[in-house]
Amino acid sequence: MYRAPGRNRCGRDFPIRNAETRRKRISPPESGVVTEEGKSTDSEKISVALKDEILTKGSLTANVSGTTESDQIAYQWQISENGQWKDIEDTATVDSRKQSYEVARDGAQKTFRVKVTVNEAVTVYSSEYKVNYYDKLQNGSFETPKVSDVGTLTYKNAHFIQVANGTNNLYWKTTAKGAYFGAGNQKDYYIEIADGSRSYYGNTVNDPKPVYNISSAAQENQFAELNCEEPGALYQDVLTEPGDSPSLGDWNMPDVGEQTRWRLSSAIRNQ
Repeated sequence: MYRAPGRNRCGRDFPIRNAETRRKRISPPESGVVTEEGKSTDSEKISVALKDEILTKGSLTANVSGTTESDQIAYQWQISENGQWKDIEDTATVDSRKQSYEVARDGAQKTFRVKVTVNEAVTVYSSEYKVNYYDKLQNGSFETPKVSDVGTLTYKNAHFIQVANGTNNLYWKTTAKGAYFGAGNQKDYYIEIADGSRSYYGNTVNDPKPVYNISSAAQENQFAELNCEEPGALYQDVLTEPGDSPSLGDWNMPDVGEQTRWRLSSAIRNQ
């Protein structure tokens, strides 16, 4: 029986759908980060980065990209213990499920990351981040770097070194910029550390008295000269919880007759 294209048995017309139309109708939606409901589903386009806000807020903050306003984002902060990642447990004062986390609660020199779950379907992790602060003063008697281990400078039988901010194992920083001894106009943020012992340098006995007006270090073998070339401060940024005072340990400032001002800068400002 012959049937004309576009007509049914009753002779009524019906729409013709060619192969191209049928393909468009049954083909799946294009892949991407957003579904028809406006929620992200593509883990390759979702990422999280940590922002260091320790000096201003005492916290790390997770910034998530590749999501939309309708996405539901859940955070879980983690800490590395013995090479293993562990979820930080909530307490009455600790909330590890917010976008920002106050890292001082777990102590200094700890490594963190955050796990982010989007719409209960996609999970991504940030890179790990080590909090490079201490919770008490380091190198309080200026024993490192050792004067004898670095290029030693000499003046009137006193032996000393000038080390710049950021030198390994120094920990202290200075706000005063001065010239390097014997180098003319070469200026940087140098801290002058002197040998306070009676050690020998070749055939010469070290003697700090003619230069620094003291015969020995107050503690151990070395000391730092304050305001070496211009007024300034020696300081460390110390990690503390809000309301706490930084630990000074056995540290104190000896009185050597100079007008000095000390600054101890806390990494977490009291709010």
